[in-house]
Amino acid sequence: MRFKFMARDGAQVAPGDLIVTSGLGSLFPKGLPVGRVVAIEDKGSALFHFAVVAPAADFPRVEEVLLLTGQTTQDIAALFRVDG
Repeated sequence: MRFKFMARDGAQVAPGDLIVTSGLGSLFPKGLPVGRVVAIEDKGSALFHFAVVAPAADFPRVEEVLLLTGQTTQDIAALFRVDG
């Protein structure tokens, strides 16, 4: 996967870093693992650069997917909350 449009002057992202969801926009709960940075593609003088990301999920081994509909953001976040 490619993590696109990373600002050149923003936070430093390095190979080995874990990419997680931010929770902004209320689409996905905060803290879900997306993948791990494998490499940074520096585009020279371009405004943005890109990261190559290995997905957290092993897609060829996925056999079932749970699709949640009609749930509020709070309901979905509660499914991923770890207590203790």
